[in-house]
Amino acid sequence: MKQMSRNVEPAIGGSNFNNFLFSPIGTDCFGAQVSVASALSRLDIDAWAEAAVLAQMPHDAAARRLAKSISRFSEIPQIERDSEKVALNLVRLLPDRKLTELRHKLTRWPFELWQSWIP
Repeated sequence: MKQMSRNVEPAIGGSNFNNFLFSPIGTDCFGAQVSVASALSRLDIDAWAEAAVLAQMPHDAAARRLAKSISRFSEIPQIERDSEKVALNLVRLLPDRKLTELRHKLTRWPFELWQSWIP
């Protein structure tokens, strides 16, 4: 089994990717709802890392990339046909990249300021 490194914050504890990652993409052949995170994980793609990459891309490019990935998910019979429409709706749930960058800077600032006072 391929080991994945996680360079982004996991979903536990309020990841800003939760709305995207835990959105359903369809019902699999066993009748279970499948989320984006589950589908990507079953495709051996690190869902949080992929969400971080997609969030940095323009929406149309992110939708194309996501559609290409989820169209390979054969456990949802209609997903190959509907992948572009589903992906377009899903990328709207990704956080705005400028807001994400600003949030990251604002959360790091107090820590960086505190570090500068340590002798």
